[in-house]
Amino acid sequence: MRFISSSQELKKTLNKDQSLKATIIVKNEVNKTLENISFSLTGNLKEIITLNITNLDKMNYLEEQEQIIWINKEKNAKEFYDGDLIVESSEGHKDQFSISLTFTSEEKIELEKEEIDLGQEQEGEDIFKNIMPINLTKETKEKEKKKNPTLLLFIIIILIIIVISLLLNKSKPRTYKDYISKIKR
Repeated sequence: MRFISSSQELKKTLNKDQSLKATIIVKNEVNKTLENISFSLTGNLKEIITLNITNLDKMNYLEEQEQIIWINKEKNAKEFYDGDLIVESSEGHKDQFSISLTFTSEEKIELEKEEIDLGQEQEGEDIFKNIMPINLTKETKEKEKKKNPTLLLFIIIILIIIVISLLLNKSKPRTYKDYISKIKR
């Protein structure tokens, strides 16, 4: 069982009046159904993060579950929050996602441009997909690697069609007389 994301941590600096809705995907990669799954927060994250799911009865093999979290929902953040989001089954399978949030009272923060763009908070908008790319499993990465040869093959086929089209559309003599006169030249 694991969180599906490009990394196993989130470190961000946000405005104290900024509120975020976030979605994290959990996938059961254990080759059996897991039961009594619980989600919990450690450190002081409980003060600033609200979870939509705290318990699940079971998760089948390869099943994915969305965990929606709200960061600073009440817009009453202090300065620093640190801990883990933990998912654990009664069989002892467990994964954790580290979260470090720093809040500032500056008017506007220029959010760092990594490979992801956090964007500005808007009510009802799920922007966590911009924080962490979702579904970056080994299988997905292999599919992405396969996309590049497919794209290359597609471009080559288009180029071949264009070349053949140009060759077939060469200006041809319109009449037999024109053809004979061209041969005589």
